[in-house]
Amino acid sequence: MTDIREAHEGDLDALLELYLDLHEQSIPEHDGRLRDTWVRILADPDHHLIVCEHDGDIVSSCVCVIIPNLTRGVRPYAFVENVVTRADARGRSYATACLNHAKALAQQHRQDRVHPVAVVRGRVTVSHLPPSISVWHRSTAR
Repeated sequence: MTDIREAHEGDLDALLELYLDLHEQSIPEHDGRLRDTWVRILADPDHHLIVCEHDGDIVSSCVCVIIPNLTRGVRPYAFVENVVTRADARGRSYATACLNHAKALAQQHRQDRVHPVAVVRGRVTVSHLPPSISVWHRSTAR
């Protein structure tokens, strides 16, 4: 079974392990700085850490941050970052599902007033993006 959802407190270790397939060389030390950052991310209503869980394992993820904006009719915009799928789970549209969830969150945010441009970086190619997401910038890790 596959579930797309926002991360919760118990997902930290699985996400850190997943990020080894993005660009990290090692898992950071579990110290106060890591814990404070994790708590801040989870508490921020504009910061959405989206995960794809398949058969109980997190296999893909992306971050969608809604950023307030004074232009475009004072509409916020969505910034999508850290798109990653576990190496052994690629090619199954898990990242696309995460990106579609990010798009849905962005559209719902602020009463559908989010400017429809996403900034996407991570391990994803343009061909794997939903056609409705515009790409402003893309880079591929490793």
